[in-house]
Amino acid sequence: MDKAAVFIDGGYFAKILQGFGEPRLNFEDFSNELCKRSNAERFRTYFYDCMPYQGDPPTPEEKRRYKDKQSFITYLSKLPRFEVRLGKLSRFDSICNHCGSKTRKYKKKGRPLTNCGFGAFKLEGDYPKGDSHYGRQ
Repeated sequence: MDKAAVFIDGGYFAKILQGFGEPRLNFEDFSNELCKRSNAERFRTYFYDCMPYQGDPPTPEEKRRYKDKQSFITYLSKLPRFEVRLGKLSRFDSICNHCGSKTRKYKKKGRPLTNCGFGAFKLEGDYPKGDSHYGRQ
């Protein structure tokens, strides 16, 4: 049977789930189902995201969001054949070219996964021999 890797952009995926009332999702079952629909066995799931921004000092709300995200990342990293890849969220002020108003924006840095909310991709040829996680259950 063919093998497939699943790639999930955590930020984009969370936005999609908001449109469905933010349902609870079993990410292992979801990943396996994506592969099943591709007639493949799941080799590994890669989940890309970043931790929420925290100011200096962080507000109570920022602390809560960070703690909640950390719990979620810990849960994902314990799932079989899951790899979590974290980037960093930076905050910057943006000035409107038309009216000069300032707005605060956030941008992910590192480990980008763009134009792809999620998907399963079949692996071709030899699997990476140097992958230290190969065969991890």
